[in-house]
Formats: sequence, structure tokens, C-alpha cells
Amino acid sequence: MKRRGPGRPMLSKSERKAAIFSVRLSPEEREQVEQAANSQGLKAAAWARLALMHACLKDGRLEQ
Repeated sequence: MKRRGPGRPMLSKSERKAAIFSVRLSPEEREQVEQAANSQGLKAAAWARLALMHACLKDGRLEQ
């Protein structure tokens, strides 16, 4: 039996994210994002993903 290396187990194909979306932020903007995420108990990336999807939904570009 082959032994796994260190790190977390691989995600299933349905759980994986398909693309990376990078955004440049000033230190002040980054701090604001971190504070907003922390206030909701989220990591910055998860909070940003939710904020982007909410904006798409609000703009009528995403079905619920």
C-alpha cells in the first residue's frame, strides 16, 4: 500500500475550483477585505467569492 505524503487529501472533481481570479488591492483595501471576511468568520478568498457572486446576482447576471 502506497503511503500518502503530507498535506490535505485531494478534492473530488466536483469540489475543485476551475479557475483563479486575481485582483490587485492596496494595503488599505486588503485590510478592509480581511476585516469584512473576519466579521463573518470567513477567509478573505471565500468572502471575495461570495461578494462577487452577490454582485452578479444583484446585476441580474446570475440565476439563483
